[in-house]
Amino acid sequence: MAKWNDYQLMTTVAGKIGGPRVLILAIAAGGALVYKGGEVGVKAVVRTTRSIKQALHVHAQAAAMSRIYRVSEDADAGGGLTLRTGDEFRVLARDDTAILIEVVGSTKNPWYVSRDLLAAISDFTIDGDRP
Repeated sequence: MAKWNDYQLMTTVAGKIGGPRVLILAIAAGGALVYKGGEVGVKAVVRTTRSIKQALHVHAQAAAMSRIYRVSEDADAGGGLTLRTGDEFRVLARDDTAILIEVVGSTKNPWYVSRDLLAAISDFTIDGDRP
């Protein structure tokens, strides 16, 4: 019975829009629009992904080339981070009193640390180079 209903719906729609040829052309045009819209959408996603990947790569290169600071005395930086004498770190970002650092050689990065603590225990300066 479902096939009869489908046939009836198809013939009714075809009659309302001008016949079976127009119905076939409308279905083909709708399919082409869906296909082209999908293609445009996928290309936009690929383009955006590439630009984000490139921006992250540039940021990673800048972080890798940034200045390395050396810790001169042991300190507990909070959050599970203990900086030891001789440890080295890079500044990734800063925001007022919080500094985002990468401890060189550590697998648990990045860390937020107080700028005052870093200035007190290392060769980091509060008004030094900004990343």
